[in-house]
Amino acid sequence: MMNYNTPCVHSCDFDLSAALEMLAKRVLEKPSIDFIPGHITVPQASNLKPDALILMLLANMPVASPAPIRRPAKEVLQGQDNICLNGTWKFQIDPAADAQTNSKGVILPYQSVESNRVTPGETAGYAKADFNDSGWDEVQVPGSWNTLDRYANYFGNGWYRTEFNVAHEPDQRVRISFDAVYYQAEVWLNGERIGEHIGGYLPFEFDVTEHIDSKAPNTLAVRVSNRFKQGAWWPWGGIIRDVRVLIDPSVRIDRQRIVAIPDLASGQASVNVTAVLYNASKEAQTVGLHGKLTDKQGKMIAALSGEHLVTV
Repeated sequence: MMNYNTPCVHSCDFDLSAALEMLAKRVLEKPSIDFIPGHITVPQASNLKPDALILMLLANMPVASPAPIRRPAKEVLQGQDNICLNGTWKFQIDPAADAQTNSKGVILPYQSVESNRVTPGETAGYAKADFNDSGWDEVQVPGSWNTLDRYANYFGNGWYRTEFNVAHEPDQRVRISFDAVYYQAEVWLNGERIGEHIGGYLPFEFDVTEHIDSKAPNTLAVRVSNRFKQGAWWPWGGIIRDVRVLIDPSVRIDRQRIVAIPDLASGQASVNVTAVLYNASKEAQTVGLHGKLTDKQGKMIAALSGEHLVTV
């Protein structure tokens, strides 16, 4: 049984230093190379030290031009209880593919039915809270079953199960958040189907307030299909990013965008803040918005004047 009370650590932290050093070396060897097409050319790169060149590379890395921002994109985590469900989960492929193995016990490619239809695993009770999964394999979440030798070539439906405890106040809402599941996911909580999602690299979540048991372990079951394939891309099936339980007040700041516009001549700056509020209750709520700007030591240097009341 899992009961994590700390936020998820980022699953993938990339160290760019080695790649940048290699790129800097390449530019030093061929100083006329246009190493970022359409962005920067360094004809005098041989006069730069590698450290200075790496800084130049960082400063000139291409960034795709975004569409006009219509709403903030940064989630607000302050004041939110964040329970990480990463770790060891139970795993089993759908029974329809059980016999599809070679002499070494390796699962062979198998085209199972679509995951939004009833599969033998669902009929066998894989999604039920009281199902006995003690004989299942143990896998790490986040991760892909295709990285395991036994399931390296398996394309079909895979089942994940785990348990967790959570407590919340009557005026709070509880969500289960998936950062990414490849490719199609269907989710059950305590034996009740709560929803599905299609798309292997997009985050999604479900409000499960009405399905959560605050006094007993909760059973989470996820059926995942990696049958979607396109071109030469390998369909790495599984829960491939973080899973969290999020607990918030019924009215919360869902997202915010902060833009600082410096005036270098005067040494001052303006800070524009856009906040999106979300009301999960059944009635309109009037709340007050407060804001303050602090320095590195936490000392307040600016604040919103007065209280801003809004109804959501």
